[in-house]
Amino acid sequence: MVDPSMDALHSHVAEHFGDALRSVAGYDEEGLDVRYMRDDVASLYDEADHGRVFRNLRLEAMDHPTQESLFAHDDLQSTYRVYDGAIEVHIAVSETTGVLVSLDDDADVDLRVTTDRLLEALERSSAASDADPRPGDEASSTDAE
Repeated sequence: MVDPSMDALHSHVAEHFGDALRSVAGYDEEGLDVRYMRDDVASLYDEADHGRVFRNLRLEAMDHPTQESLFAHDDLQSTYRVYDGAIEVHIAVSETTGVLVSLDDDADVDLRVTTDRLLEALERSSAASDADPRPGDEASSTDAE
């Protein structure tokens, strides 16, 4: 997964949460892209752990429609998990893609504000990456003519 919008999301959350940011990762059908992980957090995980996290996030994303159907609310926007030591924020963008942002447990997190900011950052970064052609795209369209 090489998604330029992940860099923009990382910049946004790093600016907002500073040293309380533990990690930023995105996933799609190809796998997990850990865009940032603080050194002390990275020492706690290995590739097998990343694989388990990826599978769990994908299962949760696939269950998104079921979760939405259980409650008479609008769209399910995010899932928060609060642990002793960390807050995990999962935003399933679709049944195959999403992002995970991890923060220290003492981070100043207002659920509604944080969710809105993450969604806005995803929308902005996605729109920006859609507007910029990826390297090689221009050559491909020229070659086709």
